[in-house]
Amino acid sequence: MNIKTHLINFPEELRDTILQELKLFPELEIKVSTFDTMMNPLDSMALVYLTPSRWKEQLKEIREWKKNHQTQFLIVSKSDNIPVGIASLKAGAFDYVVWNKEHFDHLQIAIQTFLQVVKTKKNLQDYSALLNRFKRIEWTLPLILLAGLIIWLVFR
Repeated sequence: MNIKTHLINFPEELRDTILQELKLFPELEIKVSTFDTMMNPLDSMALVYLTPSRWKEQLKEIREWKKNHQTQFLIVSKSDNIPVGIASLKAGAFDYVVWNKEHFDHLQIAIQTFLQVVKTKKNLQDYSALLNRFKRIEWTLPLILLAGLIIWLVFR
């Protein structure tokens, strides 16, 4: 399962580090993007680096994007300001990771959680399709048995 993963607004000095760290997740297909170039497969994720001077505008962009797309956003920021984290979650991010010396552990947990949600959604879709097939069989089987009974009665 390949999941399109977009890196948005990461400064070059952090981009190399995060690209290296994300190599631990082979299911992620990583691309450096912008909101304008980002495509929207159903199970896609965007890691957005919030800059201290533009975080409100960036969260507004995320809110707008989420109105018409299903991309999941993971926010990364050097700010450990709780209101910024809360505002990120309210804007539609599924998690907020503070970029500090412990960021990798938090980033890893956030990505594993996202991957688990994607797998669970896929399993749910598979089970739903299987259930629909059984529902069709539920109606088809009695009709076949009835037709067989009629044929048996006619040709007896």
